[in-house]
Amino acid sequence: MRDEFAAVVAGEPGLGAQLAVHHHGRRVVDLWAGLAEDAWPALYSSGKGAAHLVVAFLVQDGVLDLDRAVAWHRPEFAASGKGRITLRDLLAHRAGLVGVPGGFTAAELSDDRLLAARPAGERPLWTEGHGYHALAIDALTGEVVRRATGRTW
Repeated sequence: MRDEFAAVVAGEPGLGAQLAVHHHGRRVVDLWAGLAEDAWPALYSSGKGAAHLVVAFLVQDGVLDLDRAVAWHRPEFAASGKGRITLRDLLAHRAGLVGVPGGFTAAELSDDRLLAARPAGERPLWTEGHGYHALAIDALTGEVVRRATGRTW
């Protein structure tokens, strides 16, 4: 894995990358290149595919309904005019929750539960259309999964 990782990074001059893999709660891979060990590279969509696949399986199994309001699982989410936002809206980046006043703190960005809590109290930036929810989409949908199943990803 180290050799493959090095080859990818070597093929992209100026690229900084990190890779950490955990197996049964134990870190088994911890690689980085072009970055300080404690750097925070932008992850954005790297986990979205896997996160949304979990949601798709839960929809398939009848645990989640794409057209049910997020507030059905998270009543506090209905605050500030968000009572009609559905899970489908979240997944399609139509919830209007692309950020929060003052931005997210490092603590929020490193803890999905904190990251999901802050936008829950905010008013959507729009009510029609869409915009990329880069920072919080996984945490927002992940909190729906946690409330519906009692489990995290």
